[in-house]
Amino acid sequence: MSTDLFITMMDIIEISKILFFASIIVWIIPPIRQYKTRLFIFFLILGIMDPLSLLYKYLTNFPFPLEGYLVFNYIMLLTILPGKTFYKYKPYLLAFTPIMILPMLYTIQKPITYLIVVFLFITMFFIILRNFIITSTKSRKLNFFYMVLLLYLLTIILKFTVLIFGFIDATANFIVTSIFQAVIGLYFSIFREDNPRFIFKLQ
Repeated sequence: MSTDLFITMMDIIEISKILFFASIIVWIIPPIRQYKTRLFIFFLILGIMDPLSLLYKYLTNFPFPLEGYLVFNYIMLLTILPGKTFYKYKPYLLAFTPIMILPMLYTIQKPITYLIVVFLFITMFFIILRNFIITSTKSRKLNFFYMVLLLYLLTIILKFTVLIFGFIDATANFIVTSIFQAVIGLYFSIFREDNPRFIFKLQ
């Protein structure tokens, strides 16, 4: 391995570490800012996942298991379901729960775990998109907050899709999407979903 290549790899590792810790700091704030909003629990889970994974690694000297992220992501999905929808599809949601637990009991290849994560986030995306369209149509108002949230979910879907199929450089994609997600995290740290400045009336 050439010296230049080694230095480049070290730089990438350092950048990744900086982005990881910066992301932890950034995403701790949104749950506080979104307190008492409909998405508080959603942002709370987003905010505690990385600190918990860091604490887990510190205590056990092992990386946080991907299966743990599956459970967190599934809970996130449940938190954005409207009450009526939750009770309507409760049997199906309960039936899907073992799929979240199965990877914790058996060793499943990472791509399969990533596929489940992508499926969960695609489901979240369409749930929020549906609610966004229905709310916008009824109120004749466009809430920019939800457009940013949909964009954030798309970046997560892209990040894990790249990890599965590898059609672009995974490291470069991780760095770019992490920076972009940090910027989005700052937006959620400053603005609430009910901020009137980002609610636009439709003609």
